[in-house]
Amino acid sequence: MQGVFIVVVAGGPRLGDLRAGVGAVAFGASGSWVGGGIACVVLVLLLAVLSPSLVRYRSDSTISSTS
Repeated sequence: MQGVFIVVVAGGPRLGDLRAGVGAVAFGASGSWVGGGIACVVLVLLLAVLSPSLVRYRSDSTISSTS
């Protein structure tokens, strides 16, 4: 598990830096920011389509208070 943690912690930000750098070279700094936001929205929607149970999830942790 520690190896997976290190890969995520060390690799995730570097992949984000790579995406931002490529976007900035291709579209400028503002285009890179907008592109990152659009990429986040697209990935969330893709996750919702591929896993509809996440969209339907409802928490059962309602607190019932008795007086």
